[in-house]
Amino acid sequence: TGLLRTGHYEEGIICHSNATNLKTADLEALCAFLRDLDYIYDESKVLKSKLLKQVGKILSKEAEIQWEGEFEPSKEILTIGYILGSLSSEEDIAMMGRIIARHDRAKVRTVGIGLGDLSEDRNQAFKVSCDWWINARDIDQYTLSAILRGENIDVLVDVSGIGQPELLSTKSLRSAPVQISLGGGLDTLISSIGHDGEFVDSLAKVESTTCYPLKDGLYTFNPPVISVKQCPSESAGFLTYGAEVELAELNIETINAWSSLLLDIPNSRLLLYGNELSHPEGIDFLISKFGNFGAASRIEICSEDGRSSFLNEVDIILTAFPFSRPYCAAEALFNGIPVIAMSMPGRRCQDVADLLCRLDFEKNMVAQTGEAYAKIARQWGDNPEGRRNLRSNDLDRIRKCSVFDPINIVQNLEGAYSKIYKSAANKGLQK
Repeated sequence: TGLLRTGHYEEGIICHSNATNLKTADLEALCAFLRDLDYIYDESKVLKSKLLKQVGKILSKEAEIQWEGEFEPSKEILTIGYILGSLSSEEDIAMMGRIIARHDRAKVRTVGIGLGDLSEDRNQAFKVSCDWWINARDIDQYTLSAILRGENIDVLVDVSGIGQPELLSTKSLRSAPVQISLGGGLDTLISSIGHDGEFVDSLAKVESTTCYPLKDGLYTFNPPVISVKQCPSESAGFLTYGAEVELAELNIETINAWSSLLLDIPNSRLLLYGNELSHPEGIDFLISKFGNFGAASRIEICSEDGRSSFLNEVDIILTAFPFSRPYCAAEALFNGIPVIAMSMPGRRCQDVADLLCRLDFEKNMVAQTGEAYAKIARQWGDNPEGRRNLRSNDLDRIRKCSVFDPINIVQNLEGAYSKIYKSAANKGLQK
């Protein structure tokens, strides 16, 4: 994992493969490999399938206890349990805190399942949002499953997924009558160990009886308004592309697309923002990788502490592929800054592409290939009038989009919980 997170993909894959080929390969090692596959451009579906089957094999061995109980289809208030182990980022944690806090308590009671007490920093977002909290640290899977059954949870929602392997057993042991995944990196290949399905973005148009589409997507954003009224290039005299990235996101395909773009546009630069980029190892990595394409001299590292300050200096946001999170893109769009993204269904960067599609920017901000990506970014670079219009004429429409109001995804989830639970009850399923 450490090798992959610092851009050493080949070495990282070899180490992961050696570890997971061992007869003693454990759940944590397998899940770590699955998480790291998100960063690999040419991710092997065969390899992913193999890893998921290994995970399923381990968890199915633990499914020795099954709790049987009758559904209560007429229940007016459903108890929803959220597995909130190790989430991908602080922004994922904050988002889930906002979602859980806004549930209609006339319809939903919430139980948070996490690691540690609510007084710990990692759980601050859930301090006032959850009606009940279960500290799962140092509790074995059988005891935890019994505790969850004792709470009479109706729908168990796994948010952390492969990010917290030790909590996956809560589903293989059937801890609730309905068990579903919400962005946890799981797959239908392991549905046999307790998953009833997963929530997906409605834009994915996935046709499956185990996929439940959410009309307004899987994310909600709370971006601050920044003070910039004009494009930075108008006062600076040069064009600034910007990207918020980690070293692991900078694969050869992304670097190639960004380098060709910089070399095609004279007097342009790429401003990178990220916690690890200014470390000596990070600087050496950037010089080496971008230097291979002759673009190292056009790369700068943002010294500002906050994202808003970074966005103050940027004309156009670039996003990495196949891995990028949608939070920076959402904040940029909310403030009228164009965002360029790659559409790769099933990969993490698709979250950004779906956000752009939801805002009607599919045709002029979303690409299907590396060449098209660079072309779209060049077109925005050559169109100062278009950039000005986005910061003025389009702002009101963008800010009214459903993704910027958490109540929309909350209502989507509540409607889905009720529908899924009643459907299961009508089929006569048991806990």
